[in-house]
Amino acid sequence: MSTPPDPERFSRQVILPAVGPEGQKKWTEGSVLLAGEGVALQSAATALASVGVSRLFVLPLGNFDSFSLAEQFPSLHLDI
Repeated sequence: MSTPPDPERFSRQVILPAVGPEGQKKWTEGSVLLAGEGVALQSAATALASVGVSRLFVLPLGNFDSFSLAEQFPSLHLDI
């Protein structure tokens, strides 16, 4: 079960002119499909979850540790 993200968590991104509240809303409502393997896949998934993307679809071509990602970002919906 996912919990809503804390608005303060993204406060530094929202003040950036290139992002703003509208951009953050798009990221929060966005879905991303990731395909890959290893560190590159894990890094991309972590980066996208860090900026607030709320739904990731992951197509692992090798090993992928979803447990640490789900634990680190409780509001993330992760489909593998």
